[in-house]
Amino acid sequence: MSQDETSGSVTSLVFSPEQIRYHAEFIKSRYSGNPAYAAGYLSELLENNGYGSADLPEVLAVKSIITELRNASVESPSEEHDGQWVVSQLAAKTDETEAEKALELVSKDIVFRKEIEEYYLPKQLVDAILNLGEIPKNTIETYVGIGFIDIADYTYLSKFLSPKENQVVLNGLYTAFNWVLRRHGGYLNKIEGDSLMFHFGGLIDPRIRGMEQEEVLEYIGKEIFYTCVEMQRVCVLFNQANDKFIYEEADKRTKEALKYAFDIISTLRNNLDLSSSMNALFQIRIRIGANIGLVNIGNFGPDGAKQWDVVGMPVIHAKRMEATAPIGGLRISEDLYKVLDKYGVVEAYFNRFKREALAIGGYFKNITREELFKFGKVVLKDKKNAEFLTYSIQVNPGLPESIAEQIKLLLEKGDPGADKILELLQYYRGNAYVINAVEDMFGRQ
Repeated sequence: MSQDETSGSVTSLVFSPEQIRYHAEFIKSRYSGNPAYAAGYLSELLENNGYGSADLPEVLAVKSIITELRNASVESPSEEHDGQWVVSQLAAKTDETEAEKALELVSKDIVFRKEIEEYYLPKQLVDAILNLGEIPKNTIETYVGIGFIDIADYTYLSKFLSPKENQVVLNGLYTAFNWVLRRHGGYLNKIEGDSLMFHFGGLIDPRIRGMEQEEVLEYIGKEIFYTCVEMQRVCVLFNQANDKFIYEEADKRTKEALKYAFDIISTLRNNLDLSSSMNALFQIRIRIGANIGLVNIGNFGPDGAKQWDVVGMPVIHAKRMEATAPIGGLRISEDLYKVLDKYGVVEAYFNRFKREALAIGGYFKNITREELFKFGKVVLKDKKNAEFLTYSIQVNPGLPESIAEQIKLLLEKGDPGADKILELLQYYRGNAYVINAVEDMFGRQ
């Protein structure tokens, strides 16, 4: 907050009624020895923010504090005088510079607190609640699509980077994922280390308002599926420091976060001493799992630490999908598969994938629908042999060629390369297309 040099008036800032109420308590306590000043400041703060005649509960609470402060003042002005009059009288009776410094100090505290809130509070959540017109304090049961992403072997990959570089690369990667998520209308629920959770649907998803349940299921199913597919493909581009997935209208912070991450990746991949090792050993690959179902969605946690969250068995099952998903691919629940199949997404995606594989002349050009959406039972021994009916899905049409190329580079890396080759062959031994690509590469070598 600043002051106009000619008039001495305070420049307008817009704060929420809740923020002003909170700071009214703070100012009341901080300036208990000068209630006239505190009352004048709060009156002016209400006027500057357009709440002078508002009757909102938070504003009425602030006005009550102002009345209390005026009553406590030894020389309380009559009620006909406004806040500006109080400030001018105070300046006449006290040191004007001291009063201005005090006002500036409190104003900076408000501005700083607002900056903190804007930095940490999800803008998407704030905008959605503002659009609702109230804070949804009670949870509701509704259909939601849930997705989880985890970076495979990130502990191993992190050894290539300094702690600062790790932070920059991870921030860039999550920025890329969030860019995809926002374009599809999803919500980034939380980030935990090298994994994240997101969802579609619920109270804060404006796109489903007014929809019937069948329309909601179709919308959620399509969006979460294609979001997962696009995130996998964006991860491939991220490895190459390729930003072609970002549109011109991307905000400045998104572009900056990606630039910083790409600077690091490009430097490592183009360094004459490091490039061959980096290209062979440093490949960020992710697992994605997704599910759909009835959950409880809303605010959870104690006062002062509320979090918007999704709770229920479908969330747990989505996490299990991610934990067993193929690296570089996607695993979905049978429930989500049925929704996709019902609304034609399975057939549409199969046709699209085949066209893309044919266009690059890739090994996947002959893949069948059953191979693309591979049904299987996932048994978790540590969960009392709990069974999950799932479908694992290929996402990258060029995966066989990518793995074969990486193994070719690893052939030159001695024992570490041999260990990594063995690890890749063991992991992909059930994927005939990848194994064929690797065998052909060995034959050419």
